[in-house]
Amino acid sequence: MKIKPEDLARHLAKSLLPVYLIYGDEPLLVQEACDQLRAAARSAGIEDRHCFTDDRNFDWNYLLEEANSLSLFSQRKLFEVRVESGRFNEDASKALEAYCNNPPTDNLLLLISGKIETATTKKKWFTTLDRTGVIVQIWPIKSEQLPAWLTKRLAAVGFAADADALTLLQEQIEGNLLAAHQEIEKLRLLTDASHLDLQTVQAAISNNARYNGFDLNDACLKGDALQAIRILRGLEAEGVQPIALLGLLMRTVRILQELHYALANRQPSQSLLTKHRVFLPSQPFYVKAARRIAVGQYRQIFTLGAQIDECAKGLRPDLDAWSRLSDLCLLLCQGDSRAQETTKRSYS
Repeated sequence: MKIKPEDLARHLAKSLLPVYLIYGDEPLLVQEACDQLRAAARSAGIEDRHCFTDDRNFDWNYLLEEANSLSLFSQRKLFEVRVESGRFNEDASKALEAYCNNPPTDNLLLLISGKIETATTKKKWFTTLDRTGVIVQIWPIKSEQLPAWLTKRLAAVGFAADADALTLLQEQIEGNLLAAHQEIEKLRLLTDASHLDLQTVQAAISNNARYNGFDLNDACLKGDALQAIRILRGLEAEGVQPIALLGLLMRTVRILQELHYALANRQPSQSLLTKHRVFLPSQPFYVKAARRIAVGQYRQIFTLGAQIDECAKGLRPDLDAWSRLSDLCLLLCQGDSRAQETTKRSYS
């Protein structure tokens, strides 16, 4: 049977079925659901735990043999098989179908998997497991759900947070729930206060969002000025060289300029973007950006690019490369007033 993650504890308090499949692409939530099952197994007297990973050397038939072997002392066992890829080959399908059709009465099987494709959920082993055991699918936390999730997690350890503190924490973790868990644990260690304000969180947290130049490029293409400046600040803190970011951004600018003229002359955009090896999922963002940026702004963009290049080479000690990079990103994003304020605070 399929149950929701939030109903798992209630189910485990009542009974244990022979086999459980817990899967999804949110590692923290998958791990916590598995921990609930392990605790329930221990409470039921299952202390012997055997862990396997489905790599190319793993033999699913060995799992069947071990699960069905009789112990001299009749000790109950928990078998765990981790399938990170979410792909179950033919050997796995046959073994799991056989296991679920005749599950050992004294043992428990826990399957831990990454995201499983819809086609796999229609296979016979999956539907057989659905009848025999429990399937728990872990869904990622959406961005709009994150504030409520963070509030609940903080409350669980005795914290209440101001709106500003919660917003800062959300920005820093960038949707990384493992990072959120780590930051909450850090707050528990570093503060005795039950109420978290902005200053407390600023003093305790560290930036767990890891960016690269392509993230910055994508934010600029999407016109997300706040995100672009946030990424830029993170890259500066990590010691990335401005010249490396400049090269990536200016390549994009040249493509956008060429695309702008192609669109103005009603020429097809896809062939041009394919020529420049722009991946298909990114092509709509290039088209929107080319339409968004005015012709006259390219002169400003190239002027900023030249200044950044001179700064990076030590030819303009009177200018700051990061400040000019922020101006460049804002031009590409078409100037968001909130981001401009962020820039003033960051680079003034």
